[in-house]
Amino acid sequence: MISSLGVGPIWAMIIIVTCIMISVYTKVRKMEKKSRRYSINETTTEATKRSRMVATQGLWYLLPFYATWVFPVVTEITEMVTAKYFDPMVILVAFFLPFQGALNFIIYMRPRYLKYSKKHPEWRWVQSVCLSLVFLQ
Repeated sequence: MISSLGVGPIWAMIIIVTCIMISVYTKVRKMEKKSRRYSINETTTEATKRSRMVATQGLWYLLPFYATWVFPVVTEITEMVTAKYFDPMVILVAFFLPFQGALNFIIYMRPRYLKYSKKHPEWRWVQSVCLSLVFLQ
């Protein structure tokens, strides 16, 4: 499995990706603070709207990343301690590693889904999902 590399590179990537998302959020937050100086009627809630959206979307991208890599890390640590693999964990690793791409796609489409849900509250969620998946608009 991952034993030839160990869990060090995985932990490094988890830390790096988390730091990158935090830096993106702080950059957007700083830009909002600078632009607030030039606005006349903007409230604090309106001014921080974009940074909250960025933070939320970034968190949505991090969750599948964490959920995907928790199983290989736990499997590797368990293998190092007990010298054997547990089949349920190996099955979860085999499922979640390729499934991360599908989860990222769903999260990538999330802002579009939210836009259609807000624009057409009378629609059922299935209609908003279907329209979100249409690429030609």
